[in-house]
Amino acid sequence: MDSAQLNYTTIEKELLEIFFALEKFHSYLLGSKIIIFSNHAALCEAKTDSVDASPLRIQHRDQR
Repeated sequence: MDSAQLNYTTIEKELLEIFFALEKFHSYLLGSKIIIFSNHAALCEAKTDSVDASPLRIQHRDQR
């Protein structure tokens, strides 16, 4: 993590970890159904509720 990422909230850090894992193993996961398990309550809520993504610092990157 860089110095800016150290200031992220817990949910942003967890989403960043998921993003990095998906990006790192992209070639292995391509075309596969992916299920992400988490016991982080806020992260689990975010997947079911309508969340405004504008405050999140994690931005969508172009796919390869």
